[in-house]
Amino acid sequence: MGKVKADNKLETAEKLPSKMKMVKEALESIGHHATPAQIQPWILERYQTEIDKQMISSYASQARRKMFGVVKPPMSGEESRGGGLGARELAVLQSMLRKVGPTELQNYIKLLSR
Repeated sequence: MGKVKADNKLETAEKLPSKMKMVKEALESIGHHATPAQIQPWILERYQTEIDKQMISSYASQARRKMFGVVKPPMSGEESRGGGLGARELAVLQSMLRKVGPTELQNYIKLLSR
């Protein structure tokens, strides 16, 4: 591979990938829900490069947006402004679905929408 310099960077004939690319590779390897605390040692081990956790967080957010089109995780209903359902509401619906089944849940929805 290459020799490790005193400043903890690889000395190779090839250039290291950008820090953004390193974070993207870590997300692909570890999983897209990986935290900066999980990503940092992965990058250090693989590229002998240390990246600040705040910088990793920023790069990971940008990468996730590009990969999934997600800006932020869904907010709860009280916090949402755009009419969608939050995590709590979806959990309630899922619980109701398990309890009464899809047909009965649809009947309740139709009844409430009148």
